[in-house]
Amino acid sequence: LINLSLLLLKILMWNRKHLLDIDAFSRDDIENLIGLAGRLEPFSGIDKSKKFKPLGLCRGQIMTLWFEPGKENSTRTFGSFPAAMMRLGGSCKVFDETTSSMMKGESLEDTTRILSGHSDVIVDRHRDAGHVYTVASVSSVPVINAGNGSAQHPTQTLLDLYTMVKKFGRIEGLKVAVVGDLKFGRTVHSLVKGLEKFGVHATGICPQGLEMPGEFRTSGYEERIIDMNDTGQALSELKPDVVYATRIQAERFSGNSEKYNYVINKKVLSMLPKNAAIMHPLPRISELSREIDSDERSVYFH
Repeated sequence: LINLSLLLLKILMWNRKHLLDIDAFSRDDIENLIGLAGRLEPFSGIDKSKKFKPLGLCRGQIMTLWFEPGKENSTRTFGSFPAAMMRLGGSCKVFDETTSSMMKGESLEDTTRILSGHSDVIVDRHRDAGHVYTVASVSSVPVINAGNGSAQHPTQTLLDLYTMVKKFGRIEGLKVAVVGDLKFGRTVHSLVKGLEKFGVHATGICPQGLEMPGEFRTSGYEERIIDMNDTGQALSELKPDVVYATRIQAERFSGNSEKYNYVINKKVLSMLPKNAAIMHPLPRISELSREIDSDERSVYFH
């Protein structure tokens, strides 16, 4: 309890109001959050074999989910935020632009002022990368970025870094390959920047045309442009500890996306280190074969 209290105190001393991108975090911030997550996980209900008691840390608090309707559909992020809030004793409501006064012409800024008046935190996800920053500039309550267009997804990165710590006991010193759509995949944009804080310089593996944008390339980042049919060979040469696969974000560009398709299957797994981890922010389309789901290296559902 003393250790938990100290971790909570460190988090409460965090002096930024909003969580808008991974750049807001120092390495110490991330390590404190990972430590806190480890302490709280037994209370999360994830382990169904053990009894748990939900905590009341957020009792009386209201979270508002603001997800752009029809454009930013979500299973994991839309479901996990309210689940976490309710596990902590709070409640959650969903704001739908299509049933709001925005349909009558109310401005984004005025809508934000109203929502922050009866919320304690706003979780924002929008195709427009600047939407969350506008909301944060007006809101009187904290705003969390749950994915802003093809820019970043900082909370996914925190989850990914936590997963690496659980798998390997560390982040520093890991060899990480990010694979697939590095141009529009916001999760890899945040992840590469998050890894840099631990001295880890990721290697990108992607087809020509889906390279990592310049603003998300860190100083030690390297990239291999390949025919995606050669993904297995590229990974075999790299021998990464972590393979972070991403789907091709077909909805974010015009033209035929099938030419970029690739698959990680049992054959590819046979080329990887025995203790490697296969990660993916999900949803998967065809880039992860179902035949590897039962492999202990596949941690994307964990």
